[in-house]
Formats: sequence, structure tokens, C-alpha cells
Amino acid sequence: MSVYIHNHIYVCITLIQCLLVPAVYRHIIAVALGNEVLVYDACSGVQLRRLCGHVESVASVAFAARGSDSCFLLSGGWDNRLILWDVVSGGPVVCVRDAHRASISAVALNAHLAVSCSWDKDIKVWLLTPLHLGAKEGGHEEVRELATLRGHAFQVNAVVISGDGRVLASGSSDNCIKVSRTIHSTPYCV
Repeated sequence: MSVYIHNHIYVCITLIQCLLVPAVYRHIIAVALGNEVLVYDACSGVQLRRLCGHVESVASVAFAARGSDSCFLLSGGWDNRLILWDVVSGGPVVCVRDAHRASISAVALNAHLAVSCSWDKDIKVWLLTPLHLGAKEGGHEEVRELATLRGHAFQVNAVVISGDGRVLASGSSDNCIKVSRTIHSTPYCV
């Protein structure tokens, strides 16, 4: 089991696959090897939401808040789907089917960008439009792919993006961590 803290979010990777505790909200978001995301109240242990939309196992989740009343969750799974959820309502905001050519292994999220990586060796950066982040009706309802980053020799297992979206890092089964200063720069190994 491994536990780490990033931007006040506690993340634990175990046989459950992924456990996420956002510090801003009183929720524990757990992902089983099944095809659903379960959201629990951290204080009472009561299940608040059951997010269903994947047809195969969920591999990873990421959390982002926008203001004090908007809470979004990104999930990626073995079904190649990327789903952005509104945690407050419990509904999917958007689902990108076939986001990758193979299973999604990890996702990352900040207020404006989503990132996914896969067994297909690719990392994809997605733009989240204002509608997805709590804006009023009339916005665009699709997540738009901004870039596909390539360079790993084997499947990509981990990805993280900075809060401002300027730095992206990925880790792969090729034993290399690649860092990119922007989504359009050439990644380099560390």
C-alpha cells in the first residue's frame, strides 16, 4: 500500500485500486476493482453517492473543486472511458468513450484540465469547458482533447498535473518519469 499527499488531497493505492480523500470536502471517494465509484461521508461512514457509468473496472480517480459548492471527480477505467462527475449531484457531466486505444491506467485533474494515461503508451490532455465546471447553461458539453503526448516505451501507469497546468509528469513501466513544462514541449526523462 502507498499513501501520498498532493495539494491537500490524500491518496492511497491498495487492492481497492484507489482511495481519494479531498481535504476541502468531507468525502472519501473510493474506487473498487468493480465498475463504480463510491463516495462516502468521512465522518459518518455513510455512502453518499454511487457513481455508475463504467462498463469495466475503474482504475483511477482524481478530484478538483471549483469554489465552495462545486466538486468534480474524474474517473478512468479499463473500458477506455474517461468520465467527469459532479459529486454534489452524483451525475456524470460528460463521458468520453474510447478516450484511449487501450485501458486507462491513471487520471489527473485540475480546475481546467484533465489528463489521462494508458496502456497504449499515450498521455492525453483534455480541456474542460466552463459548463463542466459549474457555469450556467449554454456552454459546450464536450471535453476537448488538447494534446496527445508520446514518448514512453511501455504502458504509462501514473500521471500528475500542476494546479496551473504548466507542469505534467508521467511514470511508465519503462522505468522512466517524464516531465513536460507545458503540454506542447518535449518531455524529458528524470
